[in-house]
Amino acid sequence: SIGLLSRGSQVRPLPGAPLRPIRKRIEMPVKVHKASDYLKTPEDIAAYLNAAIEEFDGDPRLLMKAFRNVAAAQGGVSELARRADKRLEL
Repeated sequence: SIGLLSRGSQVRPLPGAPLRPIRKRIEMPVKVHKASDYLKTPEDIAAYLNAAIEEFDGDPRLLMKAFRNVAAAQGGVSELARRADKRLEL
């Protein structure tokens, strides 16, 4: 333990505590993660929706987000509607 005393916003070492150099915090790059980038096959989508259903704890926002991610992976809601409309014409 470094042994620090805090008084308000000031932090100072306790008497007799060893002094250590302050390490600079290294920022790690963060990549934006989109679930829709990983939902390529029908099996991926089924596994993703099954996991969302298992995690569903009465909060409909979780399922709605999962459905939005699946729609985004399929080209968006308008693309899904267009494909569904074509299927109805057959």
